[in-house]
Amino acid sequence: MLEDGWHETEIRVRYKDTDRMGVVYYGNYLTFFEIGRAELMRELDLPYSRLEAEGYTLVVTEASAKYHANVGYDALVTVKTK
Repeated sequence: MLEDGWHETEIRVRYKDTDRMGVVYYGNYLTFFEIGRAELMRELDLPYSRLEAEGYTLVVTEASAKYHANVGYDALVTVKTK
């Protein structure tokens, strides 16, 4: 966990994440967000597997993204979660 409360997760872009143009398909960014969220919960010692076993679920009610640049195959993406 970073000092400012943010958690960072690095994700390597796989071939299956890209579209025919060789860049990450826009819908796959939400998958990256989910990976970042799950890793944050693990770091907080609250993995989803344990929460679900105890009868809790966390629901995403809204998600949005602002795209600044394309990301291509084999790139490292840093997902910041708070």
